[in-house]
Amino acid sequence: FDEWREQKRLAEAGGAAVPKAPFNVEQRLLGWRVVRAAQIRRAGLDRGEDVGRVLRRLPAEDLSQVNLMYGPGGTGKSADIYEIVAICDRLALGRTLVTSYTGVAAAPFAGPMLLSLLNLNVTTKNAKTGMKFRPHYVQAMRNKFEAEAGFKAADLAVVIVDECSFADALMFGHLDWRLRV
Repeated sequence: FDEWREQKRLAEAGGAAVPKAPFNVEQRLLGWRVVRAAQIRRAGLDRGEDVGRVLRRLPAEDLSQVNLMYGPGGTGKSADIYEIVAICDRLALGRTLVTSYTGVAAAPFAGPMLLSLLNLNVTTKNAKTGMKFRPHYVQAMRNKFEAEAGFKAADLAVVIVDECSFADALMFGHLDWRLRV
């Protein structure tokens, strides 16, 4: 940080572009955990392993499928999200989807709203269990996902739910279930 601060001072004094600020420890740790999990997923899939087997490897590296980042506005959450997306793209780890319960939160990332992505409405979002889907509906869900996300669900490596406090546990259950289907 001290090195960056000096670079910033020199850039401002010389009228040059200010370098991007470094991430704090928490931001770096979250980014590392998400990207490392995506790397493990990509390597396993490249070896022909099924996703379930790959995901069972995460705890051996003290990693999880789910990570939580929270903090007040201005603490760098969005900057971390943009960096995770950029790194996953640069390393060809798979696609990163940024979604949110509200359109306002999803818009800066050009992401779909969660209910629309999952083809849920105010009634179906309250279902307490995962529904069994007929094959034609599964294909319709895949088509809907591709239309909303801009890529096939099979290419998905990382899902980021921005403003997750708007979504309840049922919503995350639906997200998990429908992505598995």
